Amino acid sequence: MAKKKRKPIRRNPQPSDTQENQIEVRLKPILGISPGTYLSILYGIVILFILFMLLFFKGFRDQGEYIQVTTFPPGASVKIDGLYVGSSPCEALVLKGFHNVTISKPHFEPFVLKDTFKGPVFATLFFRPRRRLQINLELSDPQGLSRQALRDFSANPHIPEILSETVWAGYNSPSGNDELYYFLDRAKYFVTNSLQLHDFIYALGSLEANVGVMTPSSLISTVQNIVQLNQKYRNFPFWLAMVLQEKSGQRVVDSTWFSEFLSDYRSQYGQLQERIGTTSQPGVGSFTQIRGLRFYAVPAGELIQGAGKSGFASVQIPHPVAIPSFYFSETEVPNRLYREFIEENPAWDPANKLQLEEQGLVDDEYLSSWQAEDVQSDWEELPVSHVSFYAAQAFCQWLSAELPDSFAGYSARLPFESEWEWAARGSIVGADTP
Repeated sequence: MAKKKRKPIRRNPQPSDTQENQIEVRLKPILGISPGTYLSILYGIVILFILFMLLFFKGFRDQGEYIQVTTFPPGASVKIDGLYVGSSPCEALVLKGFHNVTISKPHFEPFVLKDTFKGPVFATLFFRPRRRLQINLELSDPQGLSRQALRDFSANPHIPEILSETVWAGYNSPSGNDELYYFLDRAKYFVTNSLQLHDFIYALGSLEANVGVMTPSSLISTVQNIVQLNQKYRNFPFWLAMVLQEKSGQRVVDSTWFSEFLSDYRSQYGQLQERIGTTSQPGVGSFTQIRGLRFYAVPAGELIQGAGKSGFASVQIPHPVAIPSFYFSETEVPNRLYREFIEENPAWDPANKLQLEEQGLVDDEYLSSWQAEDVQSDWEELPVSHVSFYAAQAFCQWLSAELPDSFAGYSARLPFESEWEWAARGSIVGADTP
């Protein structure tokens, strides 16, 4: 028998197997315009839009000039038409038109620029139109500068640059040198470490050299000024031993000069104790309450400030201080009372911290603890913290206005160190601090 031939089994062709079955998309003309034409127009519009955004948009939106302001001394306030834009050195945009640019700093003559600003339009995204202002501000109030710098340094001795920066800022005034010498003479009382001493000597040398290169004559004048400190201030050896670095300070302490001085001072200190005695003074007296804060009357007396258990302190030199009577708060200022101050003086609200920082009145830690006020139930009576020196001054001025009529002539302020020690010792002369 003959075998039958089997037909092969084949798969039916799929649409993808042949080019004839591929789908083609054809664009239709629009308003009689062929696809090739209107696509070219569309691509051209996109390219033109991109070029416009890159080359012209910023110029049209911010047409004007950028002013770069640098001043001597730095830190001057820059305002455009009365609106604060920064502190020198800084850069700010002045829009097209007539504007007043005012550059000012306390104790210096303000600089005012009145001009018409134009500015190009093309490619300002890449090439900013700039006008550079380099201003040497003229000192108008040397006394005010030195007094303000002294207050700043006494409140912030951890920023020794205040010394040299003040000298450099005030040197160009003919009448300013006397005030600068006054400033450095008083500032040395707040110099307590080698870093501050370095800047103190640098500031003194800069003043002698007229803020120029140190010459042999200015070097001799600087040394003479330092030598005069020993002649003018009887406790100069203590100060020198304290502010020098550890090894240098130890050399001073080990010297014959210091040993002789120390022996003489111990003798005078013993006589001082015998003269004053250790008689207990009257304790705290009556009290008054102001806004819920209790103030006790502390009597007047004479304190040997710095006296410790050994009768002689190595860090703070024991010395007599006459203390007038005063009122002292029983506790630190509570959060509750500081919040009342803010409610009546909203400029000090932590919500305005950025503006206060720009004015140099607070730092970024201002009232940072208030963010967690709901964590502790006794938050209102806890001491307020992270408050700057300037904020504390403003609070004291507010509290002064709250004093009753019977306290006419009194004012609230931060205590002096001697007052705090006198109150902490319980008004007992020479007693150890609890």
